[in-house]
Amino acid sequence: MKKFISVLIAILLLASCKSTKDYLLRSDEDKTLYDVLKKLNKQSSDASATAALPIVYKQVQQRHLKKISTYKNAYEIDKWDKLYNEYILLQQMYDAIDNSPAARQLISPANYYNEITEIKRSAAQDYYQLGETYLQANNRENAKKAYSAFKKSDSWEKDFKDSRSKMDKAYNSSIINVLVNPVQDNSFFFNSGWGNTGYNYSNEYFQQNLIRDLGGKYATRYPARFYSDWEARRDNIEPDWVVDLTLRNMDIPRPSVYNYSRNVSKQIQSGKDTS
Repeated sequence: MKKFISVLIAILLLASCKSTKDYLLRSDEDKTLYDVLKKLNKQSSDASATAALPIVYKQVQQRHLKKISTYKNAYEIDKWDKLYNEYILLQQMYDAIDNSPAARQLISPANYYNEITEIKRSAAQDYYQLGETYLQANNRENAKKAYSAFKKSDSWEKDFKDSRSKMDKAYNSSIINVLVNPVQDNSFFFNSGWGNTGYNYSNEYFQQNLIRDLGGKYATRYPARFYSDWEARRDNIEPDWVVDLTLRNMDIPRPSVYNYSRNVSKQIQSGKDTS
């Protein structure tokens, strides 16, 4: 009987070692870690998961820390996104292990909350400084880049320094003033009056509607303000662009009118229907 028990224990140990080895041979270490945690959450005494967790976590942690070390030595501004993503993955693993009573008894994962906070502050500072550099160039193209940089800085840390006001300054510096001249309509039908009788269409009508549809001087869809010729003179605006439009062969037909009639009758019963 004792010999049978010893053989049974040996078989179980061999099976456990094989399962642990299967975990360690997987290529996707991140997924493997969560598979191990899932197994422990279902069965906290699982021998293969218990043996694999410390090894798998150490491998995953070292791999992400190695990437972080490489990114820290980079000069490109987008390194902050890469660093942030790596620390987020590590922090998610910490949270998953910390929320597993069985896993907490086996390992003590590292908490990267402070590192994530520092990454966000450093990224906000770098993008803010980049925006300042672009803004000092004092031209439209760099003003657009400055706007994007200040916006990115604000996304890393809300209201970082005066990033919001710097965004407004960069936006205003990137805006172009567009003068839209009255539309010149050279179409035969319009000038002859054919098909347009009774309508108040004019060159100024098309000009004003075009400016209105574009948003005028309060446009928000584009980094531009749109003015008519008289608005530009009134506000003393020096346009960056001038738009001259000419319409040809345009006919605005009169709407079709349809008349019809019908006869309706009904029998009225005295004493039942109202007057």
